[in-house]
Formats: sequence, C-alpha cells, structure tokens
Amino acid sequence: MAESLKVHVDDVEARQRMLGDPCGMGNSEYWDEWFRVVSRGKRFEWYCDSDAVAAVLSAAMCVGDGDDGGGGCRALSSLCLLHLGSGNSGLPVDLAAPPYGVLRSSVVDISVVAVEEVKEGQIPPEWIVEDATTSLLVAAGVVVPRISLHVADVLDPPLEFAGDSLFDAVVDKGLFDALMDDEDGKHPSSSLSTPSVEKTRTLFGESARVLADGGCYVCISLGERHIVKLIVDAAFADDGGGGASPWGNTLRIYEVPPLPSDSSGMRPFAFVVTKERVSDDGGGLAVEFYREDDLRRPSTTVEPDVDEVVDILDESRCRFKERTKTSGSAAAFGGNDNDDDSPRMSLARIHVKPWDDGTDLTSLAVRIRGEGSRYCCGGEFNGDLTWTETETVPMGYGLSKLVLSCVVEDGRLEELCNLIREAEENFVQSVDIDWEATVPVMGVPNVLKYAGKAPTGQ
Repeated sequence: MAESLKVHVDDVEARQRMLGDPCGMGNSEYWDEWFRVVSRGKRFEWYCDSDAVAAVLSAAMCVGDGDDGGGGCRALSSLCLLHLGSGNSGLPVDLAAPPYGVLRSSVVDISVVAVEEVKEGQIPPEWIVEDATTSLLVAAGVVVPRISLHVADVLDPPLEFAGDSLFDAVVDKGLFDALMDDEDGKHPSSSLSTPSVEKTRTLFGESARVLADGGCYVCISLGERHIVKLIVDAAFADDGGGGASPWGNTLRIYEVPPLPSDSSGMRPFAFVVTKERVSDDGGGLAVEFYREDDLRRPSTTVEPDVDEVVDILDESRCRFKERTKTSGSAAAFGGNDNDDDSPRMSLARIHVKPWDDGTDLTSLAVRIRGEGSRYCCGGEFNGDLTWTETETVPMGYGLSKLVLSCVVEDGRLEELCNLIREAEENFVQSVDIDWEATVPVMGVPNVLKYAGKAPTGQ
C-alpha cells in the first residue's frame, strides 16, 4: 500500500512538472488537466477569500459619500454578477449564501472539469438554472439564488449567454494574471508582448459590452509591473472606434488581504474600472488607491503613470510585510529575554522562489549556503549564521521553491534575505521570511541544538 501511494504521489508531481507555469495558458485541455492534477476535486481559491471580494464589491458599487452606505450604494443582494474564469472557486456560492445573498450570478470557465466540480460538489441543485436572469424562485417564503454555469472561452467573444448591458459587476479573481504571459514581467526591461495586449483588449472589451452603465469590472491580481501596465493602458484607452474610453476617468485600486493560509507574504490588489463615459467637463484621468482599513476613501491619487502606480503598490507591499513581520515577531519573541549580553538568535525559515522551473534548485541551495561558491552568503555573517535544513517544496503548476532553515542573529535576518535576493536576482523572484515558523533560541547550547550539532547530552 505504501509503495503504491508513493508511485501515485510521484506520478502527481511528475504531471505537475509537465504542466509547468500556467501564466499565458488559455486552452481547455491544459486547464482540464490542471484541475485534475492540482486541485483534485477540492475548491481552489486564488489570492483571497470570499469575504475580501465582498468587501471590494461593496466599496466598488458604492458611489455615495455617506458613512451609512447611502447615496448611490447598492446592496450585494441586488446585483447580477458575472464570474470570469472562476475555475472551481467557491466564490459564487459564498456570495449567494448569507450574509451576502447575491441572487443572480453567471459562472464561466474554459475548463469543463472545473465547471462540473462546481456543479456537482458546491451548488444546491435548485439554485442551478440555464440563465441567471430567469425569474427568481420563491420557496417557502425564501428567495432562492439563481446561478448559471457555462463552459466558454472568454477570449473568444461574444459570450453567447451574456447579453449586452446585462450584469452589474464582472468579477475576475486571478484570471487576468493567468492569461497574461509572465515573460512580460520577468525583467523590468521587457516590453509587453502583442498577445498579452490583444488579450487585455478582448477581456476589457467584452466586459464593457456585458456590463450595464455604472457596472464595474473587478480584477483581483498580484499587480506585477506588466499587469499594471496592461490594466492602466486598457482602462484609459479609447473604445476601439476612436471614441472616449468606456471606463470613465478613474481606475481604482484596493488593497486586498491574502488568504489566511498564504504564507508567501504577497499582497493581492483589486483593480476596478466603472463603465461610464467621460463627461465633457470631467477632470483629468486619475488612479485612486484605497487602503485595506478604509475602502471608501482614497488614501492616494496619482496620474495614470505606470511607474507611479507601481511605486504605490510596492509601498503597500512593504507595509504589509512589515505588519506581518511585526505580528509574527511579537508572537515568536514575546516574553523571551536574554539573560546575558549575547546576541539574540533566531531559528528562521526562509522561502526562496525561483523565476521558473528551469532553475536548478540544488545548485541554488549550494550557492546560497556558501558551499564552494564564488561568493559566500554565510561569510558575510562572520559566524553569526548557521544553516540547518534545506527542503524543496512543490508550489503547484510544476514549480518548486527552496525552504531553508538557519540560526541567525535577529537583527540580520532581513540583511541575509536581501543578500540572497541581490546575489541571485537572475534566478530568484522573491526571498521571504516565514515569521510564523521563526522562533527564538538563546545561548550557544540552544543554537547548537537547533542547528543539529549539539554535543551528546545537550
């Protein structure tokens, strides 16, 4: 039994490696296999949970100035939603259930496997209809949500089930990132590829067609530089016929809390455009940025300049990482004081993510640990760094990362990560500290113990 299980696990990992990075993949065969191998029947959520999406939707559909939600605010229950590239996410069902009560939704994905998983495992049969605009069903005094499911390619418009000006909001949670080739963003000097630009025009164009006036396209993304440029350009482009942009004067960007289970430290953002014509006397074009703790009032407003927008997102990421570090560090070190003047040491865990599956992780680990390399990370720390364990951990999509453990002086942990990042910039996209797994160790015996070098009897 154990041997057969190992064969199965090895087979799954091999299939994941064959799938590779999903960025830029837009064919149904790929995504059918992706859902069979990666999610394996379990709902897979990109970036954030349903509560976070509901909060952004509520803010995006609220144009009133009152704190009481008055003015032009609309209740989620009154909206008709289109979920683009939803996969087997539980978002449509979560939003249909209390407390949100969205009564009309359409779900579309290119993968028949994903759509069937949603149909068979998530939605009550009485909720499913051919057309989400079907008259609402009232059963025992309760209005029953209506959800329609569709297998279609959003890049091959028009979506036959979606009429013009039918929906109040289009929700895209991770689809935009998945469709765009990450070759555009691997290096800042890279120019945007023509396929990515064309896919962006198609996605924005079809969203504008199916949205009612005042409706919103909500795109939840990690906001990498190439994604920012594609969205900024599309938000303020003309309507394709030489007319004004269908998206008005403003692009709004909201901070979004990541999934509680996500230890990567990567913050997602919601990019929101509203279908409205630019008024003749309207002001200049603007990008408004909203912090997580106040989704109703912009904290910053800038011109639609990609560099300025990227700088704002980078500042947000830094604040988020600092907050995560502070809370994790406080939990790890609370109540622990040194009894002497020796440096406070930590057993730390560091996650090193490569750019792609072509990186030799074994060689990367050797270089980082300073074993016979042309540079030596450990040498920079003059004995205040002891490496312990090194693991290769699958991330999905055929990609893996290095997870390295070490004992290091507290104040130099970020210095170590920066050193790794700078030395391996051609191979490494991020170096993050797992604060929840970082614990204090005091004194030489403990350092040796955690390093696995304690003398007998220690």
